[in-house]
Amino acid sequence: MATTDFDVLDELYRQLNVSTVNSTIDGRIYRRTKPLNSELRDIVLRPLVLRTDDGLDVHPGTVMVNCYAKDLNRGFIDETHLEATVDAVIAQIDAYNAGSSYFHVEVENQIIIKDEAQPQMSVASIRLNIIIE
Repeated sequence: MATTDFDVLDELYRQLNVSTVNSTIDGRIYRRTKPLNSELRDIVLRPLVLRTDDGLDVHPGTVMVNCYAKDLNRGFIDETHLEATVDAVIAQIDAYNAGSSYFHVEVENQIIIKDEAQPQMSVASIRLNIIIE
């Protein structure tokens, strides 16, 4: 049974690293971080980290699926590619939930924002809640 963020990220990676998701990106799926300055359409799986008075803490059961895409000319967000990737990720999660007795993945919300680290990139961020059974 998955009890650490390593286990959860590994399971999500296995579930999302499939042709229906990979066909929407020209990069790769990564755990925690992507290569510095990558301008490819990558996906990054990251546990939600909260800043506390004592430093950083992992928010139990929450993973962010960040889907990156380079902006179009004049800084317009590439919504077409981001939407296709988000749709493929959510469809794969739904398919996983239909047959899983291991853990259940709920899509809490999704938002598209500009990437602060790379101004020429945007990211569709999907917040997942993991319920371990």
